[in-house]
Parts: sequence; C-alpha cells; structure tokens
Amino acid sequence: MCFCWKFASARHCLVIATLIHCRCRTKRITELALTNLTSLLSADFSGNEFEEINDDRGLDSAITDHSAVFRPVALNYSVFLKTVNLAHNKIKDPIQSKAFKSFKFLRVFNLSHNNLNKVGSAFSKLMALHTLDLSHNFISYVEDDALESNVVLKELYLSHNTLKSIKHKVWRHLFELKVLDLSSNKISTVEHESFASLIAVRELYLQNNSIYRLQQKLFACNSLLTQLDLSSNVIATIAPNSFVELHQLTSLLLNSNRLSSVEPYTFAGLVRLNILVLSDNRIRNISPQAFCELTSLKYLKLKNNNLQELSPSVFDAMHFIHSISLNGNFLTQVQTRWFLVPALRIESRKIVEEYPGMSIPFSVLTALSYKNSVDHFADYDLSDNPWDCSCQTRDFLTWFHFQKTIRVRNFRSLRCHDPLYHRGYILTELSPEQLSCWPISLFQMQILAVVIFLVALCSRAFWSRQTFMRGRKTHVLWLKNDGYTLTFVDEST
Repeated sequence: MCFCWKFASARHCLVIATLIHCRCRTKRITELALTNLTSLLSADFSGNEFEEINDDRGLDSAITDHSAVFRPVALNYSVFLKTVNLAHNKIKDPIQSKAFKSFKFLRVFNLSHNNLNKVGSAFSKLMALHTLDLSHNFISYVEDDALESNVVLKELYLSHNTLKSIKHKVWRHLFELKVLDLSSNKISTVEHESFASLIAVRELYLQNNSIYRLQQKLFACNSLLTQLDLSSNVIATIAPNSFVELHQLTSLLLNSNRLSSVEPYTFAGLVRLNILVLSDNRIRNISPQAFCELTSLKYLKLKNNNLQELSPSVFDAMHFIHSISLNGNFLTQVQTRWFLVPALRIESRKIVEEYPGMSIPFSVLTALSYKNSVDHFADYDLSDNPWDCSCQTRDFLTWFHFQKTIRVRNFRSLRCHDPLYHRGYILTELSPEQLSCWPISLFQMQILAVVIFLVALCSRAFWSRQTFMRGRKTHVLWLKNDGYTLTFVDEST
C-alpha cells in the first residue's frame, strides 16, 4: 500500500509494511527517498514515465526533474527485495550490466510494455531470478550469453516482440526453465536443436508466428512438456515423429495453420494427450492411423476444414473421448463407429475385430446403448456440413431419436444439402420415413408418373395405327406445290 505526493522536486512514497506501490507518473526515485526500506519485499513502479535505467552515481547531480531515470541504487538498502515491477514505462536501451547488482535475492522482475530492443547482459547479476517478463517490447535480438547466469530461471516471457529466429545458444544454461513464451513474434525458422537444453520445460508457447515446418524430433529433449501451442502459424507439414518423445503432453494446439492432411502416426507417442485442436486448417484427408495412439484424448476439434469423408475407424482409439467438433466441413455421411463411446466399445469390440471393414448398424448400436448403463456422455458437433438426407442416413436418424448416450450439439444446424427436395431442412426434424433414395420428391414422382402414362398411351396408339396401315391397301394424299396452284394427288401404293 502506498500514498504518493509531491515533496521538494520529486515524488516520494510512504511505505506501509513490506510493499511499495507507486503509480504517480514518477520520473525520479532518489536513494535518499527509500533509505529506510530495509524490509521491503515488493516494489511496484509500473505505469510511470521512466525512460532509462542508470546506476551511475556520477550522474546524480545532473539529473533534473525531467530526466525520467530509474536508479536501482535507490533500493540498495532493500536487501530482501523479491519483486520489482517496471511495466508500462518507456524504458529503452541500453541498460548497464551493473544496474541490478544490488538485487541479489530478486525473484520476479517485470519489464513488460516498455521500449527495449534487445536482451543483453543486464540481467547477469540476477542469479536468484525465477520469473523474467520482457513481453510487449520491441526486442529483435537476444545475445547468446544474455541469460547464462540465470541458471535458476523458471519462467521467461518474450511474447509480442520482433524476434525472427530461435537459437539454442540463448537458453543453453536454462536447465530449470519451466515456462517459455515466444508467442506473437516473427519467428519463421526453428533450428533442429532450438529447445535441446530445455529439459525441464513444461509449457511452450509459439503461437502467432510464421513457423512453416516442424522438423523431425524437434522436441526430442522436452519429454516433460505438458502444453504446446503452435496455433496461428503457417505450418503446412509436420514431419513424422515430431512429437514422439512428448509422453507427458496433455494439450496440443495446431489450429489456424495450413495443414492439408494428417498422415499416419503424426501424433505417435502422445499417449497422455487430452486436448488436440486442428481447427481452421485446410485438412482434406485424415489417415485412419492418424490418431491410433491417442488413447487418452478427451477433446478433438476439427472444425472449419475441408473434410469430405472420414474413415469409420478414425476415432476407434479414443476410449475416453468427451467431445468431437466436426462442424464447418464438407461431410455428407455419418459413420456409425464414430459414436462408439467407451461403455459401448466393450460390447462392440468383438464385432469390430471380427469384421474390421464393417459399418455397425445403428440398430446394433441402439441395442448396446439400452444394454449398458452409460455414465459417460460424448459430445459431437456435426453442424454446418452438407448432409446427405437420403435413405443412407435413415438408420442414423432412427438411432438419434432413441439414444441417450450421445449429445449432438447445434443439432438444429444439421441441414440437408441433398437431395434437392430436402435442401434446407433440419435433418433431426425429419422422420426416417421421409428419407428416401429417390432423387425427386413424392409430388414430382406423381407428375412424372402421369407424364409417363400419357407418353405410353400415345406411343401405343401410334404403333397400333402403324400396324393397321401395313395390313391393307391404303391411299396416300400428297400435297404438291405446282407454281402458283396447289394440287392434291391421290396415289395408290
């Protein structure tokens, strides 16, 4: 808690307990102002107008009220200081390497939302630092030895900067780093061993960059990784076994990329994955073996792709699935085996193994649903697809009205595309009897039947006449145009 007021030519803060909180557009903090703060644990100077961090005592006499300089020496007496917040200032480079030499026990340092252009050796004295936030700056370069002294660093935030590449030398000493945020940069190339030294990392955020390819075994040394965000990049291909060592990974986000297909064993090794997001890509084909090792998957999002069909067995390995989103694709048929929730797999597994290519009838699935008391409810989103409302969907519709184990979200958006006479209708509001394999409606069939009857009647009359004329001598009347007069000639055949 802090109360700020103007005293002499500077603004000072009265500290209560161990926290100083000063957001008064301060431009200068002198050493004298904070002399007695020996028990200070946290200092918050965010939202001020500091433009420079300088600890040169020789400049003290030259500092004026307009100099906007933060002097770390002012906190020299706060030997137990744990947290310093300098976010939302105007601090720019250079920062002297000895500027923070008095912060020997500093744990959290926030320099976000400033005007820094690079990360140099300024943090080399912060050997006890656990969290360093440099997000929302203009950092385009990180020196190779910038963080070599921060061996106990746990969290590093470099998001919303202008970094273009990742060099493994930068964090070769960060063996205890658990969170690395590089999102919203301009990174396009990722070296093969970029994350090789991050053996303890748990969370890695690379979204909103320009990464176009994932190399094979890129994360081979990050076996403890639990969250990986690669969304909003331009990834077009994923090399096989890219994630094979990530046995602890629970969340993988690959949405908003340029993937066109999912090859077999793309997600091999991800035995504990719970969340997989592949939405907003260009995926047209998914191999039946693409998800074969995702036995723990609970949430799968495939919306807004170019899927036209899916293998009946594509979801067979997902024994604990809770939700599948397939909306916004070009699917026309519903496969029975998509809806085999875990409680039903016990009964249906023998059928699948004995007849691997068979599509289990919905009647069998309904019978299994009644036989098993299912506590696990699966959730499917099939909306915004051009569904085929013909007789091939009749069994699904019959099953849909009776089952209680599957919840189809946005079922009113399941609109028919084919055949034409059902186009625009809501699939779930039609009765199974209305789904036929005729290409035209009942009324159109009646009109067509009348037309066919009339054509058949006329054809019969015509051929009867021809038969009658062939059986006897007839007279044929010819019409001739003889100049200006018309004459009728009766010729006998």
